[in-house]
Parts: sequence; structure tokens; C-alpha cells
Amino acid sequence: REMETLRGRGYRYLKADTISYSSVIAAWARSKDRQSAERAEALLNHMQHMYESTNDEDVKPNIISVSTVISAWARRRDPAAADRAINILDWAYVCYEKGNTDVRPNAVTWNSVIFALSKSKKEDKAAVAENLLRKMKERYQSGDVEVAPTRVTYNTVINCFAMRPPEDALCRVERLLEEMRTLSENTDSELSPDTVTFTSFLTVLAKSRAPNKARRAYDILLEMEKNYRDGNENVMPNVYTYDAVLRACAFSTFDDESKRRAIRTAAQTLTKIRESPTVNPSPYTYDSFFISCSNLTRGEEYRRLVERGFALCCEDGLLADSNLRRLRDSAPPGLVESLVGRDTCASVSELPRSWSRNAHRSVPNKRSTRKQAVRDRELRRDRPRFIDTRDRNLQ
Repeated sequence: REMETLRGRGYRYLKADTISYSSVIAAWARSKDRQSAERAEALLNHMQHMYESTNDEDVKPNIISVSTVISAWARRRDPAAADRAINILDWAYVCYEKGNTDVRPNAVTWNSVIFALSKSKKEDKAAVAENLLRKMKERYQSGDVEVAPTRVTYNTVINCFAMRPPEDALCRVERLLEEMRTLSENTDSELSPDTVTFTSFLTVLAKSRAPNKARRAYDILLEMEKNYRDGNENVMPNVYTYDAVLRACAFSTFDDESKRRAIRTAAQTLTKIRESPTVNPSPYTYDSFFISCSNLTRGEEYRRLVERGFALCCEDGLLADSNLRRLRDSAPPGLVESLVGRDTCASVSELPRSWSRNAHRSVPNKRSTRKQAVRDRELRRDRPRFIDTRDRNLQ
């Protein structure tokens, strides 16, 4: 505004242009102000109005400024924000049809809108995201090569299903996964599923009612590990992958046989992540395992598994307050006190520091800390595995 005011007073070389406006829009997009998205969108509308009224190419909006405003709405996370992002996408096409070719949406723009959906609390965001993907494919098949769906597109749509899955989410996500595989084999290898794809799929599977989901999740994990060993680094499992498998196990509560198989799979999964050369568990990993113990076992078996899991959690230095809360909610009277060796314990800060020394670290994919993973694995080498899968009680 100051630049425009000064120019009106005769400073003709002081002129706000597309770069100036886009910089201010970007600043608002990053701002924590409650009205930041509205302010960013207002500037975008002002640019388009000035361009249409004066035909001044120097203030013509471009796709960067459009995508930045969409990103500003993505930070809001409320249901209305996703609708505003979709409206801006439609607005960009209207401006493009009026002659502003610089605002022609591309795949990045569409991906930004779908990302805004994934961050929102919109109830039907999975269906809306899937519909946007369908429109992208229709435009691409009609000749608009700039909007060809990418791996990011598919991953973000699948993530929408993972965050708020409808009743038939698993079936629909399976179709998307198969579509990615088919396209990667026939047309574009860049569309092959990666770690994000499979982890989001595992999350959907864990939340589904599929009766064999624990075994299915574990088989996918094994496939990812094999493909990674064979040289495909795009599918290296991360801690979220293992945690999703554990969650699939934890909620396989259909019958006694399902529970028996699921707790064995949970134990195998925990052993795998502890032995992994690239990934370490997290407090959430052990939280998921304790949920599995609570949902799938009872009596002496529950006590034995929790005691061993708790000991390993402390050895790894990953005990967190969330683990203690979880155990207090599900363990029988006296078990938590027996585990911590105290009559009362409100926080891990009251326990030996070594038990929680790594709990503050969040390490989803430790390419940058692989040496630490190797050191941790060496420290565990001579320790017993979490569980002997030959244990007659788990066969």
C-alpha cells in the first residue's frame, strides 16, 4: 500500500509488481495471524482486478501467487478452508479462460488443493479428494498435460482416506494402489508406490474391519523390506510403517483365533523394528504394542508380555508419560507399580533417566542418523529377542 501511495504522489519508479505482491502474499501465508489466509486471498483478488482494469502486465497474477494462497488456506485446517482452496482453483480457471495464461493451474496447484483437504477437518474430505483426482485424470486425458496426477497426488488422496476413512475406504484405497502399480508398469515409473503410499494404506487397513488385517499388514511390511533390500530405496519402511502394522494387530479383535495370530504378529513386528538397520522404535511404537497386549491377551499372558515389552522399552530409552498412562488405563492393579519399582509414579521424570533418554527423539526415517541406529543395534545384539516365535503359547 505504501508503494502504491508513493507512486500516486509522483514516485513513478516506485511500483508494486507481481513479485512484490507475491512476496507479501507469501508473508501472509506464513503468518500466524488468524486472518492471514483472507488477507492473502484479498491481495490475489486485488492483483487480478488491477490487471483487468489497467491491462498492466506488471501486476498480473501468476500460478505461484495462486498456489501460495491455497497453501495459506491449507494452514487453517478448518472445513471451510478446504472449500476456499477449491474455490480458488475454480477462480484460477476462470481467470485463465479470460486470457490470463499465467494462472493456468498445473499438477502442483491441484496437489496443493488436495493437501488443503488432507489438513482440514472436513467430514467427507476423502470423497472430495477422490473426486478431484478424477477431474485431474479427465483433464489430463483431454490433453492438459500440465495436470497429470503424480505420486504426490495419489499419496495425498490416500492420506485423506487414512485420516478420516469412510465405510468402504479399504476397497477404494486398494483400487488407487492398484492403479498406481498399473500406471507405473505401463506408462510412468514415477507413479510407483513408495513408503508414504504403503504406510497410508496400512493406516487405512488398520482402521478397517478386514478380518485378516494383521497378517495382510505384516505381509506388506515384508514385501517392503524385501524390495528395499533389492535396491528400491523408495519403499524403505519407516517407524510409521511399523507402527501402522502394530495398530492393525491391536485392533484384530474379531475372535480368539484372530487375537492369537495378531499378538504373535505384533511381537514379530516389534522384534523386526528393533533389529532394523535403518529404523528405531519410538515411544508410540511401544504404546501400540501395549494396546495390542491389552486388546488381545488376558491374565498371565498379558502380564508376561507387558513386563517384557516394558523392559525393552526402558532398555531402548523410550519410556514416555504416554506409555505410563496407557499402562495405568489397562493394567491390573499393582502391575505398573511393580514395573517401575515405586508405589506411586506420576511421570517418567521420577524414574531413572536412562529409561527415557531417547523418548524425546522423533526418528521416522533415520537416513541422517544411521550411525546411531547401528550403535543401538549393536547394543541390543546380545540381548534376547523380544519374543521367541516358537513359544508354544503363541503358536
